[in-house]
Amino acid sequence: MPAPTSSVPARTRSVLTIYRRTWGLLGDERRLAGWLAVGNVALAVAAFAEPVLFGRIIDQLTKGGDGIGTTAAFWAALALAAIGGRVLVGLHADRLSHRRRLAVMTEVFGHALSLPLSFHRRTHSGRIVKALITGANALADVWLSFFRSGCATLVGLIALLPASLALNPWLGSILIALAVVFGIAITLLLRLTQNRQENVESYHSDLAQRAADAIGSVAVVQSFARVNAEMAGLNGVMRRLLDVQMPVLSWWAYAAAATPAAGTMTVLGVVLAGAALNAQGLASVGEIVTFAALAGLVIARLGDAVSLINMLLLNAPRIGEMLDLVDERPEVADRPGARDPGRLAGHVAFEGVCFSYEPGRPTLVDVTAR
Repeated sequence: MPAPTSSVPARTRSVLTIYRRTWGLLGDERRLAGWLAVGNVALAVAAFAEPVLFGRIIDQLTKGGDGIGTTAAFWAALALAAIGGRVLVGLHADRLSHRRRLAVMTEVFGHALSLPLSFHRRTHSGRIVKALITGANALADVWLSFFRSGCATLVGLIALLPASLALNPWLGSILIALAVVFGIAITLLLRLTQNRQENVESYHSDLAQRAADAIGSVAVVQSFARVNAEMAGLNGVMRRLLDVQMPVLSWWAYAAAATPAAGTMTVLGVVLAGAALNAQGLASVGEIVTFAALAGLVIARLGDAVSLINMLLLNAPRIGEMLDLVDERPEVADRPGARDPGRLAGHVAFEGVCFSYEPGRPTLVDVTAR
């Protein structure tokens, strides 16, 4: 089936620019989003404190058990508070993301309907619908992942990891060095996927356009017995989509497989280094236990960060396509500062009026009427 070849005009945006725009799209939910971010910080602190308390209990046991009851009670209270905090943060993050998804979808839908006919003539309806639905769903996915746990993951890595130096500078330095090595490896993997994933989105748009063409002309398709031909055409688009998507998925699989291996190596490195430091009186048994637990926590957070960043990169082109639609402006609009004349009385006169919906295709030319 023939189809228009034009689409929603693509604009070049960086990932950071796209996600700065998502904050504005939160609308009147931004205050709640701020409180959810604060809750994530508190949860990150609690997650860091638990291994520290565990190590302190081990040291107290090696010294006869004095004060262990107080430490254990504090740990239990912290764990219960963290459970309650996770429930509250998760509940409100879910509600925020679903409310704003529907609100943004409604707002962009209304904006698309207000755009001039010239825009709709040159832009395929399937691409508009695809940009609207996938963009809104991508926003909800980003908001939910970030405000439910993603913010806590980033805070735990960026702010609290250096705090481990205060516990034991030797073990803290080793832990940070191992985390940096693993972080560099993740960055290299992600750079290989970002540009490729952005290119994949155009194939998703082709798929939506092809399907919308066939369904919108279903009477013609059936009348000319072109069902099999349309299915073959759609399969061709799907094959091209898979050809460009599969290499990107392969790199993501490598990153996912690296996480458990790096976790094992990091814990092992911390334990071996801790044993050597303990022999020199530079680290207690409790500190070794603390840093072994922190190593597992840090690598798990790095794995979560990989998933979060992958999700952000995957959704950035989808959100960007929706923002392209949002940024479209009517070609015929009031001048800045135009006054509303209100209710007028008298006669209307036209003097030398020219008007067109599209450049080069005038609708009215030098019309004068009284």
